Amino acid sequence: MRMMNTMHRRMSALLFIALVTACGRDSARKTVSASLGTASAPNVGRYLTDAKGRAVYMFVIDGKDSSACVGACAAAWPPLSADSGASADPTVRSELIGRISRSDDRQQTTYNRMPVYYYEDDEQPGDIKGQGKNEFGGLWYLVAPSGDAIRSGAGGTAATR
Repeated sequence: MRMMNTMHRRMSALLFIALVTACGRDSARKTVSASLGTASAPNVGRYLTDAKGRAVYMFVIDGKDSSACVGACAAAWPPLSADSGASADPTVRSELIGRISRSDDRQQTTYNRMPVYYYEDDEQPGDIKGQGKNEFGGLWYLVAPSGDAIRSGAGGTAATR
């Protein structure tokens, strides 16, 4: 009987550990309310911005829910923090907004499960100078409200929000 109780406790502990581990996998991508909007530019159409109108980009080297941009890359392409308010723009699909934990322990906003970034040379709202850049081993693209990369157009300044 004593051996059965010991086995039962061990099995319960293993089951608990398995459940915690399984739950932890899904929590890597948490829903977050990031303050995203959109703007429009010739040759690229409508693209995502932050609440202040700054363009946000995706990096083709990144994987779903995973950032490959660290160190000097993250200095040139700062990650969009996940500590923002709710989006009021009806063209932004709130169900596509999420967040990940980066290797530097900061939270980063994702859109359609892809990490999003600013570009350091975009000096003001409407600048899209990072569009189509080939830096840090891959291409950088504006993000469409659909969550897809916008692969057309060259960097410059957008006219409308």
